[in-house]
Amino acid sequence: MAGRKMQCFVISPIGDRGSRKRKHADLVLEKIIVAALERVKGLVNFDSPVRSDRLGDPGRISDQIFDRITRADLCIAVLTDQNANVCYELGIAHSLRIPVVNLLDCKQKPL
Repeated sequence: MAGRKMQCFVISPIGDRGSRKRKHADLVLEKIIVAALERVKGLVNFDSPVRSDRLGDPGRISDQIFDRITRADLCIAVLTDQNANVCYELGIAHSLRIPVVNLLDCKQKPL
């Protein structure tokens, strides 16, 4: 893996533009995930993390998500709001034995 940037896919609820859910998703992505990956840059060289709403390839989004998960070196799953799609995508990552970091708002009701 020397010289190659590692791939990180963010599994997250997204919500509509301007919604509370989207604002939360953007905040978690930029202020927590991107910031954390920047801090470990001297140890591990990650490319910018990718979330499904930032995939721009033509075709079915579900195929693109599956492709990104299978190629990821790390997945970060945001379990806040207990989103069904997040759970499904997390299951794919686990079944492929891709390392996953789970994030959850500690003020949320238990899973």
